[in-house]
Amino acid sequence: MNFTCSMCFKSSVTSEQNNLKRTQKQVHRMSQEIDRQISMCKKMEVNCLKLLLLGTGESGKSTLLKQMKIIHINGFSTKEKLDYIPIIKQNIRDVILSILGGMKTLQLDFIQSRTADVVKSLIEKSLADNYTYPETFFDEVYEIWSDPGVQRAYTRANEFQLFDSATYFMRRFDVIRKPDYIPTDQDILRCRKMTDSITELQFDIPTGRKSSVHFRIIDVSGQRGARKKWIQFFDNVTAILYLVDCSSFDQTLIEDHRQNRLIDSLEVFEQAWSNKYLRKVPMIVFLNKIDLLEEKICNGHRADNLHKLAETWLQSAKSSRYKSLNVNLSKKISSSQKSTSSQKIDSISPNEKHILLTNPLQCTNSLSSASVEFNQINRKFSHTLGDTSINEHPLNNDKWTDQTQINKRFSSVYSLHSSIRLNQCSEYCTVLSIPCKPASSGMSSRVSCTTVIARLIADLPYRDFKPTAQQRTEFLTCLLPTTKSFKHYHDNVNSHRKKCINLDKYIHADDDGEMTKQFNQQHKFIVTHPETIRTACYIKHLFEELTKRTTTAYYKNRTCLFYYTCAVNTNTMNHILQGCQRFLIQDHLERYGLI
Repeated sequence: MNFTCSMCFKSSVTSEQNNLKRTQKQVHRMSQEIDRQISMCKKMEVNCLKLLLLGTGESGKSTLLKQMKIIHINGFSTKEKLDYIPIIKQNIRDVILSILGGMKTLQLDFIQSRTADVVKSLIEKSLADNYTYPETFFDEVYEIWSDPGVQRAYTRANEFQLFDSATYFMRRFDVIRKPDYIPTDQDILRCRKMTDSITELQFDIPTGRKSSVHFRIIDVSGQRGARKKWIQFFDNVTAILYLVDCSSFDQTLIEDHRQNRLIDSLEVFEQAWSNKYLRKVPMIVFLNKIDLLEEKICNGHRADNLHKLAETWLQSAKSSRYKSLNVNLSKKISSSQKSTSSQKIDSISPNEKHILLTNPLQCTNSLSSASVEFNQINRKFSHTLGDTSINEHPLNNDKWTDQTQINKRFSSVYSLHSSIRLNQCSEYCTVLSIPCKPASSGMSSRVSCTTVIARLIADLPYRDFKPTAQQRTEFLTCLLPTTKSFKHYHDNVNSHRKKCINLDKYIHADDDGEMTKQFNQQHKFIVTHPETIRTACYIKHLFEELTKRTTTAYYKNRTCLFYYTCAVNTNTMNHILQGCQRFLIQDHLERYGLI
């Protein structure tokens, strides 16, 4: 009996030991598998370059993504091209609708009497769901387009919202209306479809060492409402590709008709450049749409208005400084003032009380004038602020624009319990009841950023800017299709330069423009006007100065490259992307300590 129990006990112990060994082996195998997957992920991370396309709306991000697909993934299939046909036809419809809206804005009328009836018919039919764009659609579009009043509005397209490819598609109108029409790569590149979702493109680039580098390109929407989503893609990003529409210097945003597009692009760039999560991430700025810039320059448009906009903003900001809140700790408040203050507090509407007591910084943007006199709002509040008069404290002074500092200094005004604070404040302050006006379009950080950009443009006016020979050379290097073509042009420039005593005289000489024109005709170069080079160099100069002014020791080793681009030109984009790829691969390998 005892022997049997002993045997059972031994077998039970042996079984538990075997189970423990099997469990240990399983855990060991799982650990090895996890280590193997981690190692594979590290290898994939080393071989993968994550690029984020940033920029304001209609800056050319989606066009650049299409170019990468054409260059690196053998372009678009026949099925994909056929899928673009209704989008292209819709672009033609949108061109007409945009011009009609512009005519209303500019108060222009149709010249032909029949045009109004055709417009009514077109709008009723083309805005319907599942519209197939029959032949009658193109007949109506042609009749509307032929009206002299429509053409007059088209020549003033910079005064309303008309997308960039309008001219291209109207020139291709007879081709697009054919029943057997198949879009070309250029048609797809010019096609406009607003990005309202995340678009991703992946491809491999051979390195010449029996290996390849995997590129992952992410395109996000550039409209104001979608920019808050950008931060979720900042993790493990290799580089930022930032696109700028150089031709937008005289246009406004679709979502805000008061904001200049180029100034908005400068603001967004400054925010991305100063972002702490991107302090080690290099940025490549594509100064895009040089072809449209050339078209505007030839039509007589200039970038002089930027300086006027900047001066207007600064003067407006100066005239409205601290009209809403005037703090004076030196003056004692009598008991009679305390009693009247409570009555004046009660006379203010709840909306005004909320603005006054909840966010002092918003108060500066929302109130036209006010006077608040404090003796000692809280016994713990012992800061000496002094007199914050209009002439002493600028709008973007660090002491006042920092939200945290304001919350500390106005700890009794900025409250989590408004009702309690309201009773406390009414005992110690005198408030003048004033009407409220709507807040400005941006928050405090945006107001401060706009001031920085306005001062930058005011300090560097376009009328005083003259591009150097090096800046002109960099411009031509980016846009010429091949290095050999640029060398031929550069040799002609050098031979002509020897005849010039003054370099500045050479840069702006008429014969230099004539030589550029002759070279453009020979090599089919897109730029013919010397003022185009000057404007493009000026825009680049603004972005360069912005990186210098906002760079601190924390960002001193950060890299920012600039390229002049025409995203719809495959030859020049292929040339530029090759240079970007070499830089990105080298920077990526250096970051991982592999070179």
